[in-house]
Amino acid sequence: MVNLALEAYLREDVFGVLEFLAAQNPDGKVLRACQELAAKIYWDKKDLVGVVAVSLFGLSLGWRIANSLDGEEETSVIFSITKAIAYNLASFTWPGWDESGIQIGHTDLTIGLSAAKINLRLAHELNKGNLPLARANWMLAAHYLAQKEYTHAERNFALSATHALEADEQAEVLLAEGFQVLTLLLAGLRESGASEKRLNEVKEKLRLLENGSGFIGQLDTAQRVFSAS
Repeated sequence: MVNLALEAYLREDVFGVLEFLAAQNPDGKVLRACQELAAKIYWDKKDLVGVVAVSLFGLSLGWRIANSLDGEEETSVIFSITKAIAYNLASFTWPGWDESGIQIGHTDLTIGLSAAKINLRLAHELNKGNLPLARANWMLAAHYLAQKEYTHAERNFALSATHALEADEQAEVLLAEGFQVLTLLLAGLRESGASEKRLNEVKEKLRLLENGSGFIGQLDTAQRVFSAS
């Protein structure tokens, strides 16, 4: 399915692929195709307009399919795919990655923030557990940070750290704590020297962990991006 959808995208344009998807029988296969296609368009084509269009179509389709089902298990599966689409859309529209070839505008940021809220809501409703809740709160906080809504950002980074601790994911605890400090630093709510010292302490702890270097890179990139904005 996703290959046929990609062919429609390459042959025509984003509206052509939406027409193709809309003509399919609405089910989990089409929904999964939306998820996979949006990712392919993002990574391979760097077409954020296409990513947003396909993702929004997928979110709408997810609710439509779920509302047509009676079984709780089937509905949960559909909403889980819908949640993944929302999470990816939030991630793809966050400027803090500084992804090469991706230009994120104000409308994209607004859509991304809404997608992050949907992802967190579904994480709660589907009882996904502490690690997905940690990541959902982190993503929402990251979008608040991009919007310079520092109070909301700091709160959700703190919630992310709490859930990551409950999940026994130390690297993600430190990532959330590092972004908490970065938020306070960017907001000017803490003396910069003390904030930089605390941020460096978090990075030193991350260096001791297997996957910590990637998280340090995230912190450094986000600090560079948002310090310049």
